[in-house]
Amino acid sequence: MQRFTSLVPILSGLLFALLPADASRAAQILELDRRVLTSSFVDAYVTGSDADGVGFRSPDSGTFLEAAVGGSRIGDVTNAFGEAFQETDVRFGPGAGFRISGSGGSGFGIDVRDPGYPSRAQGQSDTSLTILFAVTSPLEFALGLALSAELAQLDIESGDGPVSSTVSAFARLYGLASGFLLDFAIEDSSAGDLPVEDSRILTGVLAPDLYVLEVGTLTSLRGFEDSIGLAQAGFGIDFVALPVPEPGAALLVALGLGVLSSRGRRRAGPSAP
Repeated sequence: MQRFTSLVPILSGLLFALLPADASRAAQILELDRRVLTSSFVDAYVTGSDADGVGFRSPDSGTFLEAAVGGSRIGDVTNAFGEAFQETDVRFGPGAGFRISGSGGSGFGIDVRDPGYPSRAQGQSDTSLTILFAVTSPLEFALGLALSAELAQLDIESGDGPVSSTVSAFARLYGLASGFLLDFAIEDSSAGDLPVEDSRILTGVLAPDLYVLEVGTLTSLRGFEDSIGLAQAGFGIDFVALPVPEPGAALLVALGLGVLSSRGRRRAGPSAP
């Protein structure tokens, strides 16, 4: 995502210059990147035997990984589980503005039951939606966002092996000329506490410009020796933008109402004594 964002300033002038001069289109998608990713790794070493160790790696969403190693000198199970999802709807219509709505989330869990030995489980899950869009005429907008992050558990049952976590959600909306309209992120770093939750409501007018909308989550856990952990994060978004009525049209409507009102008064005439 960072690589994609870094290219935006370089390409913005060229992309905006190449947009078709179509007055019926108030907004246009130039790039849409919707990602749902997980990556897990578990690793259990057998000490004092011919087998050096056993490890598994998977980039697939919703994959449960388990390394079970037998023997009298080692523990029994090391595993990791990661999943991510996204259900977002992006609709742009000619002349009618656009709507972006939906939700996404990611979660990850580890269970390293191998006290005193260098077994580990780690990985991450993330989901993100990034949209680069152009606004060619002013749009009135309303944006509602809700983010949540929870490090439900991250404990060392025995031993002193390291554990680490990243549990966060974010949302950004900015124009290349207009600057940041929203830069919003939360993170939970305290295991076992209540989830971190926050929301934002933003309204205003999008001036003609190139804009980037980014929203997503990241959950990452690493456990060593004899540790357990569980983390999850999520987002919800509802973004509606409609063309701003032209001043001339609003003035004509006001004049028309005034004319109708005056005609009604004339027709009624003076009241009878």
